[in-house]
Amino acid sequence: MKILPGTGTAPGQADTVPYFREKGGARGRLRSVPAAIRLQSLIHCKPVMKLRIRWLIFIAIGLFIAFVFVDSLGVFDSKSWYEVPHGSHSHYLPKDCDPPLSVGNGPTTPPGPGETLDCQGRIVPESPAPQ
Repeated sequence: MKILPGTGTAPGQADTVPYFREKGGARGRLRSVPAAIRLQSLIHCKPVMKLRIRWLIFIAIGLFIAFVFVDSLGVFDSKSWYEVPHGSHSHYLPKDCDPPLSVGNGPTTPPGPGETLDCQGRIVPESPAPQ
């Protein structure tokens, strides 16, 4: 006699267990499913929605972390200067200067609209963009 793996019963044997209720809620008729089919369905059929939701959450968290990392690098920042906290005040330093301006030489007031910083730490009018 051949025994089905994991069930302890032979094929065709009437080993059935209550699996779920049909329509009618708690008073509905119990439907019996053979143990081998029930075991196979538990092994091979994972809830697809849970897996999709889990992957969507992982992807959303990964995209959020990537966005925060890229934003911290200043990719989305259109200003030509950045703020450096220095004790009880802040200094404003230009980006892309060679050699870089030291923090103590930067102005403590931010450039206004239409102004920028030069590599010597002076606030100057913004030049029009080359076309």
